Amino acid sequence: MKVLIIEDNWMLAHVIEDVAGMTGMQVVGMQVVGIASSWAEAAQLLEDAKPDMAVVDININGPIDGIEVARRLKARGIASLFLTAYKDVQTIKEAAQVAPLGYLVKPVTPENLMATLMVILEKERPQTPASEMPYSVSQGCVYHEGQLLALSKYEHLLLSLLLKHLGHPVGYDMLYGADISMHNEASLRNSIAKLRKKCPDMTIQNLKDIGYIASINA
Repeated sequence: MKVLIIEDNWMLAHVIEDVAGMTGMQVVGMQVVGIASSWAEAAQLLEDAKPDMAVVDININGPIDGIEVARRLKARGIASLFLTAYKDVQTIKEAAQVAPLGYLVKPVTPENLMATLMVILEKERPQTPASEMPYSVSQGCVYHEGQLLALSKYEHLLLSLLLKHLGHPVGYDMLYGADISMHNEASLRNSIAKLRKKCPDMTIQNLKDIGYIASINA
């Protein structure tokens, strides 16, 4: 997902860029393609950058505010996430009219911004149709293309969780909670490594300080 940042505070804009970059490392698929401080600058970037979404401040440089910018972006098929100091009801109502991806009120922590971007990225990620899903869970067993997988009890619990939340992060609390006897990082890493070998058509990524996320390879 290509991201355009529209923010007239350059220091904050680069913080957003750094957070989006870290999000892209955690969940592959997010890339910042430009920073603009006004609609005029953003419009110049659109043709070459071809963003999928924009992080937009409402109070930006120039005569056109962020809500109108988001409206113009929407007309071009580009969704917006508002990041603004405005928290009054009237402004929020006006912003809601352009159906944004979200509305974050400044100051926002990098962790909250990253969490929001991760949710957006996973929500927009194409999902594997059920008819093309090579894995299935039935009567407490996991099958791959109809063949029963040889898994330990904990591997089975982990894989079932990852499949249930396919394309979405599964937190450490949930992964550890799957089996109290495996409540340690080394055992979890070891089991994930075994699953990667047993499920070569599945990508299982580690999300630092969050957990793991699984996806089916195209």
